[in-house]
Amino acid sequence: MEERYEVLVSEPGPLYMRLEAPNLKIKSWDPTPHGGPGPIEVIGRVRIGDTLVGIGETRLDSMDFQACVTLIKHAPRPCIFHFSRIKKGAQLFNSMDELKKSANDGLVATKRALVWRILLKYLPIEESQWSEKLVNQRKLYAQFLQEFFAESDVFNGGQDKENISCGGLIEDAELMNEIQKDIIRTQPNIEFFVSNEHQAAMKRILFIYAKLNPGVRYVQGMNEVLGVLYYVFANSLAIDKPEADAFFCFTNLMSELRDLYIHSLDHSDTGLLGHISKLNDLLQQIDPELWTHLYLVNQLNPSHYALRWMTTLLTREFSLPQTLRLWDSLFASVSRTDFLIFFSLAMLRAQRDALLQGDFSLCLSLLQNYPPTDPNYLLQVSNSLRQTYLSSSGSGTSSSRFVSLLNTNNNLLASGSSWLLRKFTPSATGSSQSSVQLSTPPKKSSTSSSSSGNRSSNFFLNNLNGLPSFSTSFHSTTTTIPNSSN
Repeated sequence: MEERYEVLVSEPGPLYMRLEAPNLKIKSWDPTPHGGPGPIEVIGRVRIGDTLVGIGETRLDSMDFQACVTLIKHAPRPCIFHFSRIKKGAQLFNSMDELKKSANDGLVATKRALVWRILLKYLPIEESQWSEKLVNQRKLYAQFLQEFFAESDVFNGGQDKENISCGGLIEDAELMNEIQKDIIRTQPNIEFFVSNEHQAAMKRILFIYAKLNPGVRYVQGMNEVLGVLYYVFANSLAIDKPEADAFFCFTNLMSELRDLYIHSLDHSDTGLLGHISKLNDLLQQIDPELWTHLYLVNQLNPSHYALRWMTTLLTREFSLPQTLRLWDSLFASVSRTDFLIFFSLAMLRAQRDALLQGDFSLCLSLLQNYPPTDPNYLLQVSNSLRQTYLSSSGSGTSSSRFVSLLNTNNNLLASGSSWLLRKFTPSATGSSQSSVQLSTPPKKSSTSSSSSGNRSSNFFLNNLNGLPSFSTSFHSTTTTIPNSSN
């Protein structure tokens, strides 16, 4: 079980505690000029191995390490510091519901790798079964590596293991080349992802997945999804075989989301354009004024921006620390595709004023280069939208009544964020009940988005890699993640 507690620091000055990157676990106490304990150590409650999770009213789970260090140095005094500690010998969670609630509230870095593996159904919740499960699954992954790659010493991550054992068939060489091109584009500004060792591991995972799942194969965007999983597992001190664990968690996640990556299913209810159509229909119900402005006035097809949001699971719209926080809630959700739809809706609502003032080019640029926004706030908006929608749809509430409920009952949107929600009476055009068919959107001349709705490789290249990168963080526009704990 996890214990959380608070410590009050009254005096200004250094804290003399050394933190591990990136999980903010206390590694040691630094010596002080007077030779005694520092202001945290002297209290006697905080121990080596405990994790710093918050400062004052600020949670640290969605901030990068350097931003946390800056906040620690400049926190006013007196100030409350929040810590967490895992109790030894106790069951971490008593039930799956308890685990999901903890994840939805945001996990501390030291627990994330374990909880994600449970939520992705790689590990059972019963701790007594973990050891046997891990041994069996890692043996299976070793067999996959031996089958598809020439080398037998499979867990050391050397690049020499990328010689494919199947005789260098052209199709396998082309597949590996396709994966290689995307791997080098994955989080290129973060040192961890530039490592040859980590790139080689990610290539092996995606290649084996594609070979074992020929109906899905490899699709651009999977590299971004795998990258986040592998990063978390490779930076966990409790995981000695991160490659194997990342493979099975990625496979389990794709088993739920794979219809988003199968082109032949695009126009089905479970396909990519089917989910984007659901997003568009929800926007029409919730905010007909914004929907009319985007879709009818500016003729902005939602696939121009939502395609990347969904296929990369938001990894390109938020910094890596913020993505980790979002994925805590994503993995805790009952339906991960519903989570993506309502979170995308929250993203649109959060930029409502700016979008209503923009033309086609401005709206497209804003949504393809999403402005820095606190993910915890967007999660609250998303949850509020979903609950209001379920409440209204369950009682047979009309679209106009739904908007009224949203405006009057949603304290989050109405309190302190009047710019986010504006009362209006839906127009006759905006209140239309007809579904939008994304396969035949209003025509709009645009050279930059002429291939919307078509998931060809050129389209993915344009949408994933042809746009300026937009990194978001709390204190700067450049996110720096330490390579590993040290």
